[in-house]
Amino acid sequence: MREHPTVVLIVADPQLGGGTTVVDALAREYLNAGWNVEVITDASGPLVSQLRAAGATVHTVAFFSQADFASAVLGIRRIVSNAQPTLVHTHGSRALWFSVLVPRSVPSMHTVHGYHYLHRAGLQRRIGTILERFANRRIDTTVFVSRQDESLARTHRLLRPTARSVVILNGVALDQTDEPSPRRHGTVAFVSRFEHQKDPLLAVQVAALLPDRIKLLMIGDGSLRGEVNSAINDAGLKARVELTGALPRHEMLRQLQSCDALLLTSRWEGLPLTPMEAMHLGVPVVAPRMAATEELIEHSVDGMLVDGRDPRDFAAAITSATQPKEHDRLAAAGRRSAETRFSWASCWAQHRAVVERLTGVAS
Repeated sequence: MREHPTVVLIVADPQLGGGTTVVDALAREYLNAGWNVEVITDASGPLVSQLRAAGATVHTVAFFSQADFASAVLGIRRIVSNAQPTLVHTHGSRALWFSVLVPRSVPSMHTVHGYHYLHRAGLQRRIGTILERFANRRIDTTVFVSRQDESLARTHRLLRPTARSVVILNGVALDQTDEPSPRRHGTVAFVSRFEHQKDPLLAVQVAALLPDRIKLLMIGDGSLRGEVNSAINDAGLKARVELTGALPRHEMLRQLQSCDALLLTSRWEGLPLTPMEAMHLGVPVVAPRMAATEELIEHSVDGMLVDGRDPRDFAAAITSATQPKEHDRLAAAGRRSAETRFSWASCWAQHRAVVERLTGVAS
């Protein structure tokens, strides 16, 4: 047995996003507490280099290749066996499905970062539900990052009736970053993956309806990048919409802090991290009304929620939120709300309590 406790963190998708940001922050807390940290993730993505630089041991397997599925199974089984972990912590459904490879003698916890498969077509949804129920048999404690996800788990009977669970709202760990970029008055940020869930095409439609004084800064990348480019060109918006591609988190935060507002256009979310980051930075958030955003924002108090998906309503909300007096009011209220409800110190303290209960090791 190793001298220091060891945690194995399993996260299938290492691309930039809320889930990987949380995994990165958790890994650093474990390292600071003297734990050995071993991470199993897919072969490509910024999380790999970030965690290796922080001192974690990172193993890569092909989570998303059907041809390499057997190799992934054998690889994860071998890595977990060699690590002799004190705790295994999986993140996201795909990682959860591999938790069946963890010996019953090893304490385990799982964090749900949104039940995304519930938004897919019928057969995929049914298969995902069956796999989720089966894999959850192995988990000792489930962590929900939103009350919405906890409700979905109960509604779809995804957990054992006797399973232990806890809601730990995401928190934001903001480092002492460089000086923010110069204030870009009249600029609204869209910060997200260019994927169906995030609906970047709606953001372009909104930009077309905004007053000429307001520009859109789109930070991110993904499979819809070509369609986004075409939509910008077709709408004659090249002078008013800037695409940066995906940026490292510290640079994304610098750019976000320089903007007048953040536009969220997602079709669904678990508990999105970027709006929290914006609120901490004093950047008002305009978002669609859904269960997840209602856990973040009180409409017209510390942000703006839009009913439905009509781009005209989003444009009206942004126009209002970027007026100087309204901007300053929402920015101050959003910062106070984020500091009170979404602090990383509180998030980590709650994780620490779960870990200590499962392992008997103080973190």
